[in-house]
Amino acid sequence: MRVLTAQEMMNWERSTIANNKVTSSTLMETAGRAVVSQILDYYPRFTRCVILCGSGNNGGDGLVVARTLTTLHTKVLTFILAKDRHSLSHDCLHQLALFELSGGVVTWLSEHTSNSFLPALLSTDILVDALFGTGFSPPVMGWRADVIAQLSSPPCPVISIDIPSGLDPDRSSLPAVHIKANHTITFGTLKPCHLFFPSAASCGSIHLADIGLMGTPTESKVNTICPTDLPALTRQHDTHKYNYGHVLIIAGSLGMSGAAVMAAKAALATGAGLVTVMTDPKCVDVIASQVPAAMVMPYVDDLLIGTMIVDKKVTSVLMGPGLDKSEAAIAILKSLINVDVALILDGTALTLLAENKKLHAAFRCRTSPTILTPHTGEASRLLSESSENINLDPIVAVKALFDKLLASTIIKGARTVIATSDNAIWVNTTGNAGMATGGSGDVLSGMVASLIHQFGVVEGVKLGCYAHGLAGDLAAKVMGQLSLSPLDIIVYLPLAFAEITRRQRVYVPSLIETL
Repeated sequence: MRVLTAQEMMNWERSTIANNKVTSSTLMETAGRAVVSQILDYYPRFTRCVILCGSGNNGGDGLVVARTLTTLHTKVLTFILAKDRHSLSHDCLHQLALFELSGGVVTWLSEHTSNSFLPALLSTDILVDALFGTGFSPPVMGWRADVIAQLSSPPCPVISIDIPSGLDPDRSSLPAVHIKANHTITFGTLKPCHLFFPSAASCGSIHLADIGLMGTPTESKVNTICPTDLPALTRQHDTHKYNYGHVLIIAGSLGMSGAAVMAAKAALATGAGLVTVMTDPKCVDVIASQVPAAMVMPYVDDLLIGTMIVDKKVTSVLMGPGLDKSEAAIAILKSLINVDVALILDGTALTLLAENKKLHAAFRCRTSPTILTPHTGEASRLLSESSENINLDPIVAVKALFDKLLASTIIKGARTVIATSDNAIWVNTTGNAGMATGGSGDVLSGMVASLIHQFGVVEGVKLGCYAHGLAGDLAAKVMGQLSLSPLDIIVYLPLAFAEITRRQRVYVPSLIETL
């Protein structure tokens, strides 16, 4: 599913109108009816509704909703945040005329009457927010900000059209003045504010409505991962373990051997043919007892790693979970740069890379795939950028990290963002807050190390992130988020893969989809 900025969305609408003989009024009518359909689905027994409309096209959508609900004999009180009709956009003015022809009446809200809608809220079942849409750039100023501030704790559910008024459609920031919705109904495709936190939390449940936009928006390369974007999870009958890859995991140290255990168990649970863990000699016995299906060995000299990788038919190397920041680790990292094998860097390996900037040029020259799996803090060190800026616009951050090191990049978070070598950005929407615990990232890196050989780098990375979050979601349904552990994610991986296959078979696009 494509993710568009406000400008890209506007261009798509203009292209549809210009090339397909579709009017903006027709798009607005369809949008308004989609909103009504969703309102009736979630609140089938409501009888009273307050609609707050702005002066632009978002207000026009709201007037379509008002007119449609009025024909259903719903009691609708409609307010327009404008001095008079002369300040309305062309399409909004057209919808006002249609509303008035149907017998509708509006109340104008101005600087001196900005709180006149408040008594109506005390006796309404729902509030429809149609003040500011994706064409608006925050912050809300002056008396209009006072109107929105009065809606900080409304006495009824709020349905926002397109985006909750006051949010920046293109960023995850949370302006001081904005509406917090129970449901947001947006059109055509998602915008960044719907996906990324904290702004996504103010959107409530997000419903995507098809309003008849035509063609494919070509400007954006950002997509959410859907089951149909993932490979078929099948195997040929006549195969053996080396068909599914040999994963070498360089991980673990005294006091942090669990990271290696979780990465190895995750690699095995995602179908790796063979897994070898190379670790601190003091951790060998502990890890071997915890992961009997894996081979476990102490570190070898960095000069011998390349030979060992070739001799053992290693197909991918994961380095970093639970490692010490030692000179030996730095030497191993340097030696791996020139080895012809897919390399996944996580945890300590990312820290070492951030602290040794002379290695960046060498990584850019690697001919084999490199995959980085940083959380926001690690990404900030690699980019010499603040964590706040990365959280504010993770799409820009993941692009920057890919361009800097020419490595497929996974920035982990509440919405994991992926930059891949096919020049695309992918946003994963599976997962939950129960996965915010030490070790979840180790599980993901082990999964990716396994899957990239079986399905290719791009497909393996997408599948790993989606299945990782989905396994966490399935586990949380059974045990709740509070008690969720990284090992639970591994336990639920078989069910996650089965669910992916089921979703691939039954997925049919609908008029309205829910995130």
